[in-house]
Parts: sequence; structure tokens; C-alpha cells
Amino acid sequence: MRRVGWHCRASTLFKAMILSLIGFQPAIGAATLWDNIVPNTSIALPDRPKWLSYATADRFPTLRFNQPVQIVFPPEEDNARMFVVEKIGRIVVISNRDKPEPITFLNLGIKVYNYSESGLLSLAFHPNYKNNGRLFIYYVAREWNGTGWDFFNRLSELSVDPEDPNSALPDSEKIIINQPDKHYEHNGGGMLFGPDGYLYLSIGDEGEFYDILGNGQKLDKNLFAGMLRIDVDKRQGNPLPNPHVASSDHYAIPSDNPYVNLREFQGIELAPGKVRTEFYAIGLRNPWRFCFDPLNGKLYSGDTGDHTREEINEIV
Repeated sequence: MRRVGWHCRASTLFKAMILSLIGFQPAIGAATLWDNIVPNTSIALPDRPKWLSYATADRFPTLRFNQPVQIVFPPEEDNARMFVVEKIGRIVVISNRDKPEPITFLNLGIKVYNYSESGLLSLAFHPNYKNNGRLFIYYVAREWNGTGWDFFNRLSELSVDPEDPNSALPDSEKIIINQPDKHYEHNGGGMLFGPDGYLYLSIGDEGEFYDILGNGQKLDKNLFAGMLRIDVDKRQGNPLPNPHVASSDHYAIPSDNPYVNLREFQGIELAPGKVRTEFYAIGLRNPWRFCFDPLNGKLYSGDTGDHTREEINEIV
């Protein structure tokens, strides 16, 4: 691994910019991690972050939300309606911000496992939502198996009620990805449509600490510890995903995804039918949110750290 100042390149597909909130003192035996540091000449950062002066105001003093985690505006509406995602499993819509009255757009109820870092984590509207009414949610689901609960990192598609734009149809849920999950932490949770029209979803390493479940660098195991990029429109020429317990035939794989034709990774031969071609990048711990730069389209992802640092990663 080569590191350049605050800017590091972990592979040909992944660059990371680490912003340290405290000084770093390498432990004995850990110095090799920073052996190749050279002076930073490309990114203007202070030696230490400076505290900023800012103020907050309660935009809706008469409203109370239950564990809000995201605000989303549908495309082509000029921000007229605001959707608030609540981790408990509910999405509310506010259509008049001058006289705000929250309306329940969707309530998943007991399907959502709302504990610690689990819950309803994100909402994304299809770029053509105005015409097709398609929306996507990502949440930690639970299902009773007769003796206990099974848990899943679940990506689903739903439709808006054609008779009521402020209500989704719960019975329209179509499960896109349903990854069995052993731990309630590190679910990631970012989800956006990119400038290319594909759906991007960030997923963590399944939980606990130090990647003890061994998902951080696995391309032929499960859909954990990375950025997914899928085609929910199933464009012509894009292949279906390789068979896997988590996948479905409700999406395709962009033919230019980096691991589509991969046969070897880190010196290990991979069976073509086992590669999780949904991955756009791997090696992420718990990528909670990401965004696309509106000026140049670059993809930046936050990655939640353990004890001392957080990361902002450029995914390339």
C-alpha cells in the first residue's frame, strides 16, 4: 500500500483521504503502515482541524421526529416536498414547509429491526420518479423462523400510490437484495442514484470490530464491506448477478463494474460464478453516507472509524 501525505491509494480502484481528528502516534510494531509517507503537496489541510463558529435553528419547532437519519427530496420537484426517514421504520413527508404537517408516507412496522445501528437507513427515488413512481429503501429486516429471528440487510423497491402522491404502497415491496446479517452493527446505509443512472449502495463489514467476520477483502463471499453499484432498470447488455442467497433477478450488473470479468484477486484464483460483481469497491468498514460532487461527478464516501480516525474516501 502506498500512502501520500493525507492522500492514500489502496488499489487501482480505491483512493482514500484520511482526515485525522487527533494526532496519530503509531504503536510499536505498527510503523510499517506509514513507512512510505511523503510530504503532501496536493491537498491544503491544516495540521489540526479548527473549531468553527456556527449556530443552529429549529426549522420546524412544532414538529418532532423519531430518530431521523435522512432528508430526501424527489427529483424534478424543485424541493417542494421533503421526505424524512426515521430509523424506527417510518418515512414522513412534509409538503408545505410554511405550514408543516407531517404525513406518513410509509411505515414498515415490525419488519424493521430498530436496534443500535440497525433500522431503516436510507431512501432513494428513481431518477424518473415523476413518471414511474419507483422508490428504493434500505433497512435491516427481521423475520421469525419459528424459533428465533433471522436478520437481513435488505434493499427493496416500492411504488407510490398512483391516487395519492404522499403515500407509498406497502404491499408493492419487491426485495432486490436480501443479505443475511449476523450482527446489528456496521450496516453502512448510504444509497443514491449516480450521474450514470445506476443505484449505489454502501454496506459495512457486518459488524463487531477489527473485521472479525472476515468480510473486508472478500469478493467471492457476501455483499459486505463495500460500495455496490447495480442496474435496477436492467439495461440491454448488462448481465444478471451471479447466483447468491442475497441476490435476485430484479436487477442487472453494469457491464463496466470493475469485478465483472475478474478471475484472480490478491494472488488467489476466483471461480467466475462466485464473484460478487455487484461490488464497485471493497475494503470499507462502515460507510454510513456518501455523495457525488455536483461539479465533477466524483464519488466521496465517509467511512466510520474505530477509536481514533474517520475517513473520507474517493471511490474511483
